[in-house]
Amino acid sequence: MSRSVRIVVAFAVLLAAGCSPDTTASPNPTGGRQPVAVCGLVADIEAAVGRPPIASPNTYTVGENDRCMWVVERDPSRYVGLTVGPKANHETTIAAFGPGEAVAGLGDGAVWWATARTLSVVAGEVAFQVDLQLDDAEATPELATEVARQVVTALGAGPAT
Repeated sequence: MSRSVRIVVAFAVLLAAGCSPDTTASPNPTGGRQPVAVCGLVADIEAAVGRPPIASPNTYTVGENDRCMWVVERDPSRYVGLTVGPKANHETTIAAFGPGEAVAGLGDGAVWWATARTLSVVAGEVAFQVDLQLDDAEATPELATEVARQVVTALGAGPAT
């Protein structure tokens, strides 16, 4: 799947989740717990990716979804993305991408799609997606899982085994 197709699909997922281009503050995606900045859910992006981001992460909010992107190469289209929102986003992502490959031991359920380079995880009342807009050799389920483990731990959603 080309990068432009993946971007269009990711945008379609956000729209299907009932998101609008409204960028006003969203409700707390952590289910009523103390809000945490979405980028702060990943304690060590450098350890997960194997190199530091080249700039501070970019964040924005669309509807109930908070998004963080870490650019990790000089090409700004090469990044690791994290979207955090309501639990329903997990099922919406599955509906958009298909059944995918189940990933055991991560949150309350996790699914990886190799063609979309995306991992979706549900943890309690929160769902999040890790998308890897990296070279083919780097966009692995292991990398996405490493990022997701940090998010699960930060959300306090149980052990990220």
